[in-house]
Amino acid sequence: MAVDSISYSAWKHWYMCPFRHKLIKIDGINLFNGNAHTGFGKALHNTSQKMLELEKENLDMGRSQRRFFRSRTVFLKTVSR
Repeated sequence: MAVDSISYSAWKHWYMCPFRHKLIKIDGINLFNGNAHTGFGKALHNTSQKMLELEKENLDMGRSQRRFFRSRTVFLKTVSR
């Protein structure tokens, strides 16, 4: 199975112990429950991701609005002739 990229955590697990990598990434057996630090990191990551998604959505909406107003202006100029 060839992959184009690998996450840092997958590489770290393989580097530390190839068997650990197999258990966690391939077999899906993960015995790590997390702690306050990983909880904070996950919350920060999820918040950042959501902010970027909303920003992209707003940019896309802005483009749509500009296209609408541009086409509306052209339509009104055509009709008023």
